[in-house]
Amino acid sequence: MLTEVLYATPVSGLAGVLAGFTVGLKQLAPDYTVKLFRGALGFRVNDLPGFYTLVFPIVFTLLGDLGGVILVNVGFFEAFVYLRFYKRSGSVRGDRSEAFAFSTFFPELVQPVVRRLSTLVYRVAVKCKLITSEEGYQQAAVVDLDDVARRNVGELDSVVVVTDEVLSMEDSDADRRRALATKALDMRLGSGSSANNS
Repeated sequence: MLTEVLYATPVSGLAGVLAGFTVGLKQLAPDYTVKLFRGALGFRVNDLPGFYTLVFPIVFTLLGDLGGVILVNVGFFEAFVYLRFYKRSGSVRGDRSEAFAFSTFFPELVQPVVRRLSTLVYRVAVKCKLITSEEGYQQAAVVDLDDVARRNVGELDSVVVVTDEVLSMEDSDADRRRALATKALDMRLGSGSSANNS
């Protein structure tokens, strides 16, 4: 029976890719609202991964597709682990913001329980040296800040703004990158308008 399931179950990766895509969307634009059918149906991108990983395994189970159930769950979990702990942005690895915590993928009623379980798994993973601890993450953020400061020596205001964002660790890494990009764009537009005025 087990060998039949193992070798006879067709597996295709699109379900896992879509689950990972929803996790990436949650990280990039959690507060964005998608409206369908001229506003009759709308949902927040923040809720999309939970909806996808709840509904589609049920659909795959009803269709008798065990491979789809496994792929949705593996794709979701793999995308979360990669984006949370391993994705590099400068010298910083992952997005350790509270807005992207594992418990935020679940309804508020069960979040305290999920938070306790995920904290336990996190501690075990740190002890096994699979991921870096929160202290290592903060040290990497400070090193990344020093790198930004070296590149922007003449722009002390932008360095001070970035310092507050990076050291607070409340905002996600994406917010920090957006702030830097906005500052750079403002500087370019300012230098372009002054060149046009002369």
